[in-house]
Amino acid sequence: MRVEEYTCELTGSGYRILSTSDVYWAHSAYYGTPIEMSMTYLHDGDKHPLHDNLEELIRAADVELVDDEDEANFMDLYPEIMRGNCPGWQLGEVQVYSGGIMLAYGNTYRSDIGRVYIEGLDLALTFKGARTRLGFDPVYKVHVKHNPDGTHCFTMVDEDLGYIRRIISFALKEQADPKRACLGENQIIHVVEHVGM
Repeated sequence: MRVEEYTCELTGSGYRILSTSDVYWAHSAYYGTPIEMSMTYLHDGDKHPLHDNLEELIRAADVELVDDEDEANFMDLYPEIMRGNCPGWQLGEVQVYSGGIMLAYGNTYRSDIGRVYIEGLDLALTFKGARTRLGFDPVYKVHVKHNPDGTHCFTMVDEDLGYIRRIISFALKEQADPKRACLGENQIIHVVEHVGM
């Protein structure tokens, strides 16, 4: 096994999990195998103690419409979409950034896209992506933690691609505006990479 540790700046759209292993530049949230989202269980078998249910994520969501002429449709339906009760809507992209996540849902029938931002909560979520060409099912465990005063403590992703595992820590660049944290250009990641597992 090889272990490598490095720090780098994110550019473009930052760190994204996509629902396809096809060409990434043609990716849309309504195309490809849906990403599966679940609550992460800690090693002792208990759920995350503070935010252990989907309803809390739904209440905290800040919703943005990207590609829908009928804006009220996504705004009204997003709780049921997040619960998995709306056929045709799928989780097609997850963006992780310092202090939160963005979930992009796509409508496979109408090619609509809506985004849900979740910030300010302690998160412990697992995302399972589409099977890779090498036959692995990639798993991404996202953990966001805040201090008792509500300030951001850390954001981490445990990324398991079968043959490579990376522990990724997210931080804002100095003097970066936290309100623009979801932009890749404002972030630095520290990575511990294990290859040949």
